[in-house]
Amino acid sequence: MTLHLHDTLARAVREFTPLTPGRVSVYLCGATVQAPPHIGHLRSGVVFDVLIRWLEASGYQVTFCRNVTDVEDKILRTAQAEGVPLWIVAERNQRAFTWAYDAIGCRPPDIEPRATGHIPEMIVLIRRLTESGHAYAGGSDVYFDVHSYPGYGALSGQRLEAMRPAEDADETGAKRDPRDFALWKAAKPGEPSWETPWGPGRPGWHLECSAMSTKYLGPSFDIHGGGMDLIFPHHEDEIAQSRAAGDGFARYWLHNGLLGLAGEKMSKSLGNSLLVTDVLRRVRAPELRYYLVQAHYRSLLEYSEDALEEAAAAYQRIERFVLRASEVQMGATDDDGAPGLPVSFRSAMDEDLAVPAALAAVHASVRDGNQALSASDKAGVRTSLAQARAMLDVLGLDPLAPPWAGAAVGAPGAGERLRDVLGSLVKLTLQQRDAARGRRDYATADAIRDGLEEIGRVAFSWLSRVWRVLSDVGPAPLDGDLQRSVHKAVKAVTDDFETFSFNTAIARLMELLNAFSKAGAPVPREGAETFLELLAPITPFITEELWHRFGNESSIHRQPWPTYDEALVTEERTTMVIQVNGRVRDTVEVPVTITPEEMQAIALDREKVVALLDGKVPTKIITVPPRLVNLVVV
Repeated sequence: MTLHLHDTLARAVREFTPLTPGRVSVYLCGATVQAPPHIGHLRSGVVFDVLIRWLEASGYQVTFCRNVTDVEDKILRTAQAEGVPLWIVAERNQRAFTWAYDAIGCRPPDIEPRATGHIPEMIVLIRRLTESGHAYAGGSDVYFDVHSYPGYGALSGQRLEAMRPAEDADETGAKRDPRDFALWKAAKPGEPSWETPWGPGRPGWHLECSAMSTKYLGPSFDIHGGGMDLIFPHHEDEIAQSRAAGDGFARYWLHNGLLGLAGEKMSKSLGNSLLVTDVLRRVRAPELRYYLVQAHYRSLLEYSEDALEEAAAAYQRIERFVLRASEVQMGATDDDGAPGLPVSFRSAMDEDLAVPAALAAVHASVRDGNQALSASDKAGVRTSLAQARAMLDVLGLDPLAPPWAGAAVGAPGAGERLRDVLGSLVKLTLQQRDAARGRRDYATADAIRDGLEEIGRVAFSWLSRVWRVLSDVGPAPLDGDLQRSVHKAVKAVTDDFETFSFNTAIARLMELLNAFSKAGAPVPREGAETFLELLAPITPFITEELWHRFGNESSIHRQPWPTYDEALVTEERTTMVIQVNGRVRDTVEVPVTITPEEMQAIALDREKVVALLDGKVPTKIITVPPRLVNLVVV
């Protein structure tokens, strides 16, 4: 099946045929940067990110252009209200939009032009329109004559006589018709302006996109996109001025549905928007992306807390399977012979990006994969995992791919070091469970499973306490970035433990630890001490490292690690890891029955380790079964 897309201008789903075989050009109306982004803005970003990913997965080479409107009436009003230059407002909010797009996993466009950087191209376009009789000057303003273009109204399905007047103010009465729209606006005191043949001024909003899109994509290009609220007047005016000037312009017009709140469009001007930064304090970024992508892109998406939580839970089910299956497979899914995208997924995406049906295919693979995990069917697990990850990659939701995998783990090597230390235990535990089931020793297998589930329950209780303490301590205990890091750890690590993904759980905990370190531990002392008290029973080696990063201000009593259950170990020898101040310095083969005291003695007797200490005596020796000794030198 070939790709079909709904073309707003044709009011039909059309087979997609690019201008140049194998290449696709896409222009998306980006942000008008008068305020920080709300999640309604992100829906457009996510929808077209999925489109770009699907085009690339289908074999096309894509050129993607998304503009930034950095001079416009709303930005000017914000700047005037704040008493600052326009560029301060625009720059600040453009950075906020870039951060939000990155946070939600939208890949950057190939080119992101600013309106203020393309005034010469706009002047040329105005000259073409005035010379051809489609535009006229009224003082220092220049207007497009809507009567000069017979197709005006085709995109929005309106007749000219039924249209409302253009929103541009006509203070001089120079318009020939109230529906004529401004291409160039005369300079006003306190506003930025550029010199033109018609006098100083600034561009009209609609003119900007026509000039930028054709500069980078050519006079004719494949796809123009944006939200449905842009159909009229913005995109209607773009078509009129571009085609009146002689450009073929966009061949397909795609518009995404809006995000509503209490029956209204979510809008900064209506005061009912949900800022991205606020929502990401309640859910993780991939969960918000799942929420935004799950409905068909042309449908209205009504926001509610319940719907957001349901989307988060759905993504977590996918995430748990992917992480658990990847632990079991140990990288086997990267083989060249791995299966690709299922036919059901391809058919759904080719039918006007039917993401709901595509997600149904994802969940079907997850169900099959979970059944394969329960049956210890490694081949089935491998197939389901490969298919699920291939589909999730198209949707930008693969938990093991950037930006979700290993994001902000922190200090160099910290997460990797702990994953290496625990890797052998994870493998051994799962091997012993499989071995017990293989010899029909179901009592032992069930005991191992029950033990792992208990770890998950303990981790959940502990992390909930951490979150409550950190949320309550001090007048403003956490800044936004740190809150997101803490929340991400709290939301995710329980699932990691429950699905035996210990390596991933530790990586998430290290991410939390390093977030504190990066932020300079911006919590009151009592908050830091309470945090460490909660950490101590579960992760003493992390506690120790965190304690050193906070400095010697804490009076924490470090509690002993619970006794290691040697019933899980049947091999005769294992590897003991020796660390110095948290860095791996040596490994030693030791009997599995070694005691903590014997581990310490071996560590101190090793000449290599003593040499690394430069003859100093450790001030602390932390023994963490299974098989980890950390020599701390202050």
